[in-house]
Amino acid sequence: MRLSALRQELENLQDPDRAEALASFHASAAGAGAGAPPLRFLGADVAQVRRLARAHVGDLKPESLRQLLSSPTLEERLLAAFVLVKRFQGGDAAEREAVFQEVLALRARLNHWDLVDLCGEHVLGAWLWAPDAPPLPRGPAKLLLELASGPTAWERRLALVAAIPRARTRPDDCFEAAALLCPDPGEPVQQALSWLLREVSKRLPDAADRFLQVHYLELPKQTLRAAIEKLPDDRRAFYLRARML
Repeated sequence: MRLSALRQELENLQDPDRAEALASFHASAAGAGAGAPPLRFLGADVAQVRRLARAHVGDLKPESLRQLLSSPTLEERLLAAFVLVKRFQGGDAAEREAVFQEVLALRARLNHWDLVDLCGEHVLGAWLWAPDAPPLPRGPAKLLLELASGPTAWERRLALVAAIPRARTRPDDCFEAAALLCPDPGEPVQQALSWLLREVSKRLPDAADRFLQVHYLELPKQTLRAAIEKLPDDRRAFYLRARML
């Protein structure tokens, strides 16, 4: 399928009222330390973009996907992200490695909640510690630290979202990157940190508690409140008193 025809299909899904609301939310939520260029929004429903991506998973060449991920239009980037995730999930080890490297190389283009969360959890996080993945020169934990030191809130969020699959079972592999981001002012970062710590506290509350004992004073109160939701009552009460939540 020609890229111009696919772009026209996306344009046909636009909803101007929804686009205006999305643009306003994105600008306010990403404002603190986001450091990425603004996006254009069509206002297309995510489910519609997902269906369109499924219909064209096999049609798009790598160069077309790169063009879509470089587009100023969110829905074009989102369609490319859906295609990459589907190819990763349906591919052999070589295909998954290729998609992983593509996402890593183009991570500066992942500057929206949906883009980061799709590619972070379902590509980067799914491959970093996969048994059939080739070893990284600097190791998975070091790559997370590199992302966590990134120039934008979206790249730093990507580090945390990519860590979540591993954090559910081996959180110590992810805590160095998480610790680095405890005082980060970006809302995308703090929301992802809440998500990661909540996932750990649901499954491994002792590990979450050990981390929080060291870092609870660095966390914004809203992040800490979310992080302690699943802790035992006595530990939750301790943090509530300590920070007067």
